[in-house]
Amino acid sequence: MHQLSVTLLHVPGETPEQKLRGAAEMGFGQVELPAFDWDEAHVLNPRAPGRVAAFSRGLAEYGLVVSSLQCHLGVVASDRALEERNLRFTTEIIHLARDLGAPIVHLISDRMERRNLTSEDRRRLPERLADLLEAARRRDTVLALEPCVSSLIRDTASAVELFGEVPELRLNYDPSHLACIGEDPLRLVEALGHRIVHCHAKDGLPDGDRFRFAPLGQGAVDWRRLLDGLAEAGYRGVISIEYEGHFFGFEADTGAGIRADKRFLEALGRCA
Repeated sequence: MHQLSVTLLHVPGETPEQKLRGAAEMGFGQVELPAFDWDEAHVLNPRAPGRVAAFSRGLAEYGLVVSSLQCHLGVVASDRALEERNLRFTTEIIHLARDLGAPIVHLISDRMERRNLTSEDRRRLPERLADLLEAARRRDTVLALEPCVSSLIRDTASAVELFGEVPELRLNYDPSHLACIGEDPLRLVEALGHRIVHCHAKDGLPDGDRFRFAPLGQGAVDWRRLLDGLAEAGYRGVISIEYEGHFFGFEADTGAGIRADKRFLEALGRCA
C-alpha cells in the first residue's frame, strides 16, 4: 500500500501554515514542498526571512512528514550565469533538506529549455549533477531527477542515457510527462524502475504540438496497469498528488481537484 503525499504548491492557502493545515484537513500525512527562489509566501525559499521556520512550525503543528523537496530550477541553462545561480540555490536546498526531515530532493535537467540548449549543454549535465550529488552525499540526502516534457531529459531514451552516465542518480517518476509526448509511461518503469525513489500522480494528454496535464483518470495514463508495473519493479514508496489541471481547462478549484485525485487513487485500493 502506497502512502499518499501532496505537492503543496497548489493546495489552497496564502501562507505555509494555511497550506499545511489544508493538506492535513484533506487527510494527507505527507507533503512535498516546493523549493524555489520565487518570493511568494507559500514557497520554500531559505533566503526569505522566517520562511523555513514557518514551514517547520506548520509541519510540527499538523503532524506532517515531508516526502521530498521539489527544486525544479534546472541543472543546466542556455544562460551560464543563470545556471550558476540555479546551482547555488539548489545546493542550498540540498543542505536544508535534512533540517526539514526531507529524505529526497528532486530536480529537472533544465527549465523547459530543450529547444534552446546545445550538445555542449547536454555534455555538461553529468558534471553538474556530480557536484550536486556530492552535496547530497554530505547531507545524507537522496538526489533524484524527473524527466520533464519540455526539457532535455524528457522520455525513456534520454533518461536511460543520462542515468547510465550518472549511476548514483535516482528517479522521481511522473507518468504525465511521458503521456504528454505519446509515450507509454510504463516504458520508463520497465527501464529504470529500480531507480525510482519518489512518484508523482498526475495525468497527461498529448495535444498536437502541445500537451495538457489532466486530473487522474481523464488523461492517457492507465493507472491500474501503471500501479501494477510499479509493484513489479519493487517500488513501495510515496505517491505524491501534483494537481495542475486548473492550468489546462479542468477543475479550477485546486482543492477540489486534489480531493478528486485522492479519491481516485484510494478507489484503486493501492494507496492510503
